[in-house]
Amino acid sequence: RAELEHRAAGMVTVPDDGKPIQEFTFRTRLPFGDVLSLRRPVFDRSDRRFLRLPSDSAWRPTIEALRTQIDELDAGEEVLRAVLGHFKRGYSYSLSAPDPGLEGLASFLAQREGYCTYFATSAMLMLRMLDVPARVAAGYRVTEWDPERGAYVAGDQAAHAWVEVRLVGEGWVPIAPPPTLGLQEAVALR
Repeated sequence: RAELEHRAAGMVTVPDDGKPIQEFTFRTRLPFGDVLSLRRPVFDRSDRRFLRLPSDSAWRPTIEALRTQIDELDAGEEVLRAVLGHFKRGYSYSLSAPDPGLEGLASFLAQREGYCTYFATSAMLMLRMLDVPARVAAGYRVTEWDPERGAYVAGDQAAHAWVEVRLVGEGWVPIAPPPTLGLQEAVALR
């Protein structure tokens, strides 16, 4: 049995004593509730890294495409609701997505169709452009129990990416930009 240690920025570490880990238990505290229900969330901007945009010139067309889409946002809506609503209304989820990398991201923004990684990356960049500390998280939605192994099984079909925003007093809280996923599904992925 291993003791896991939770460190800053959501990192979980295991003591390295050279012995393989056969079993571990991890307990976490789920967010206080639906971040989208907050009228005015208070964002924790203390770590400026999560407000930075890529400076490489290769990103310039993507950043400009996102600036154009920010102009489409409903200025009267709270920023999280506006950004997520933008992706839910104007985009569709598809596993037959564009090529990976920056070219794929540019195609996603132009065609407005793609999978979770494109939604999460675009929403994260857009939120940062609006002065909201954001990061992309990735993991697996593990729901399939294998009785022979006595364990849950996660394959490629269970992979998912989502966005997290940092709130004062709460830390990182998941939100999910893909139109087919909601906050509760993102929380289940944690």
